[in-house]
Amino acid sequence: MSDSPLRVSADGPVITLMLDRPDDGNALDLELVARLRTAIDEAEAAEHVRAIVVRGAGRLFCGGGDINAMLAADDPADYVRQLADSLSQLATAMAASRLPMIAVVDGPAAGAGLGLALNADVVLAGPRAAFVSAYTRVGLAPDFGVSAALIRAAGAQRARALILSNRTLDGAEAVAFGIAAGCAATDDELGSLVAELTTELVAAPAATIAAVKRILVDPDHPAELQAEVEVAAELAAQEETLDRLRAFASRRPRRQPG
Repeated sequence: MSDSPLRVSADGPVITLMLDRPDDGNALDLELVARLRTAIDEAEAAEHVRAIVVRGAGRLFCGGGDINAMLAADDPADYVRQLADSLSQLATAMAASRLPMIAVVDGPAAGAGLGLALNADVVLAGPRAAFVSAYTRVGLAPDFGVSAALIRAAGAQRARALILSNRTLDGAEAVAFGIAAGCAATDDELGSLVAELTTELVAAPAATIAAVKRILVDPDHPAELQAEVEVAAELAAQEETLDRLRAFASRRPRRQPG
């Protein structure tokens, strides 16, 4: 068994990236973000690859940034800055990739997990999907492009309400809010949605998909990402935020050794 936090598998021209930290809610730490970036770069370089699917192992799609890793760091604020910066670089790589990316969310997508979904080109929600910002609960602000992406998807009023109130959306609500392109009531239906979409993407001319992706990227994207990094680091240096992070971590089931 591999100890890697990311499982990469291939089905012909479709690569699946499976977040594989189920005991930690598939939380994003520096290692997992780096492995995601490497896997995308490798898929990008493989001419036969035509699409990427991102999923989460276990109960959660992705529970967000790894709070335990933040608190274990000698300088939590510096760790948060590094993580936010790494997430920004990952968002840039996802947007710049020639490959269409599908986030298959069949479990909670919280915080940076919501960002991972929003940075994909298409989001498909399964029967157990849940979408929540969750940043303000722990004294942090959105990173990974969440602030701008939610505004573009849901509109300014809805995005502000979702971020400030931490309201959780199920799959059908995510579709209504413009966050997901489709939702499924059963696992079989979700599998069919994924298969139909990947088949369409693989059948389209690769050069056309790459060109369309280029024109869909917002020109303000880099500046928005950098602004989020600065705010994340600023908030992580505040004692009130650290207290909230500690309180959240103390309520979270800890991974058992062995």
